[in-house]
Amino acid sequence: MTLGPYASFIVWSYAVCALVVAILIVWVALDYRKQQAKLRALDAAGVSRRSKRNAAEVS
Repeated sequence: MTLGPYASFIVWSYAVCALVVAILIVWVALDYRKQQAKLRALDAAGVSRRSKRNAAEVS
């Protein structure tokens, strides 16, 4: 497989794109953990969700 005279540009473009995607995946995973910790703290403090309360009131 030959990429011609633009091979370095193509390879670097794919490498940068892969790096950006990897950074976004790590960022989302870390934010997910942070949000889960916040939810656990709120749950431990006795704060309830409005959607949960409204569902109980409707039935």
